[in-house]
Amino acid sequence: MTVALQSLLSTVKKEIEPTIQICENLNESLIKRIPWNIKRTIDQIRELARQYLKNVGQFLKTGVMVSKKKLSFHLQEVACFTKGKLGKKYQFGRNIQLGRIDGNFFFVGKCDSVQMPDKKSIIPMIKEHENIFGIKNINSVSTDKGYYSSKNEKFLAKKGVKEIGIQRPINIKQHHPKPMTKDCEEKLVNRRSGIEPLIGHIKQGGQLGRSRMKSDKAIESSGYTAVLGFNLRQLIKHQKLADGDKVV
Repeated sequence: MTVALQSLLSTVKKEIEPTIQICENLNESLIKRIPWNIKRTIDQIRELARQYLKNVGQFLKTGVMVSKKKLSFHLQEVACFTKGKLGKKYQFGRNIQLGRIDGNFFFVGKCDSVQMPDKKSIIPMIKEHENIFGIKNINSVSTDKGYYSSKNEKFLAKKGVKEIGIQRPINIKQHHPKPMTKDCEEKLVNRRSGIEPLIGHIKQGGQLGRSRMKSDKAIESSGYTAVLGFNLRQLIKHQKLADGDKVV
């Protein structure tokens, strides 16, 4: 397989070498007269193409990806991460953390990093909730196992959360700060599962799943606007129900 991939890389390099050379040899006065979108593509090829091919070649030889390898030519803030999803071992892009509240509305946490690890997102998300809705006791919190840490459980207990439903890996033996009944645990697990269809609606109705923006700031903003759009649709739905209309 490695030999085949190296052969493919050699063929690709041979085919695109003339294009790279043309971009590198273009006169600066000519480049200034080129439309901005074409100029941007030329700049990307000049700055990144050769190094990208070199990094791919090194990976094929060593089996280890260069730590600073570019994952995108037009975006700088892109991460490779895995969330253990079936059929999606690796994902590329920006991770955005969502929180669901009563009425099936969502709020989104500020992207402090591109990857936004689950375990490190509980505390910022609770603080964002307080920033939006004021400091008051939260009755319950439920998440999947990816968010579990003893620190997060203790933080929620300190905040006065009555039902702490961070799903625990089976190997955790540490005492739960606020033990719950089996029925309560099952209720929180089911509530957490119910968030997935709603996230699907945000992805389909907005650009949370795959953004078409061309800059890092626009990519981040498109995630926020996707959630805003979903909340506006939910608001319209609730208003229609309040007015006595049927919503299908």
